[in-house]
Amino acid sequence: INKLELGSYTVTNLITAFSSREEIPNFGPLPCDGLMGMGVFFRYHMVFDYSRKMMYLKPNQWAERSSERNMAGMEVRFNAKGQTVVYHIIEGSEAEQKGLKKGDIIEKVNGLDVRDYQYFDLEDQFAKEGGQAKLTIRRPSGPRVITLTLKRLI
Repeated sequence: INKLELGSYTVTNLITAFSSREEIPNFGPLPCDGLMGMGVFFRYHMVFDYSRKMMYLKPNQWAERSSERNMAGMEVRFNAKGQTVVYHIIEGSEAEQKGLKKGDIIEKVNGLDVRDYQYFDLEDQFAKEGGQAKLTIRRPSGPRVITLTLKRLI
């Protein structure tokens, strides 16, 4: 989305998600074509006035943050042990070409233990077109280092 206006606030170049029911099995039928949530609303402190059916927004420290996101071609999730696990590899992406696999455990990104990153700081490591992300991963066969060159996927 090129531009989204929320009252007096504007978010530009917004990336939205289009998920199928198979991707969100516990969500049920979606009465929409896509989801747009955290990519917008994490930028604001929100107050809901249910009696007036109003939502009030106040920009927070992330209000000016870029909407650019993961250019590595993989999605990660955090498991119950607190590990960062590759959940999905996008077909034809740099991650696929360099041999990342679903289930790989990412231990370091650019030399820093993933547990030392704040969530958005970790996300930023995969969001700079032309940049590189050096991953140290763990597999049953042993550790491996993979360097990804980041490029816009859409």
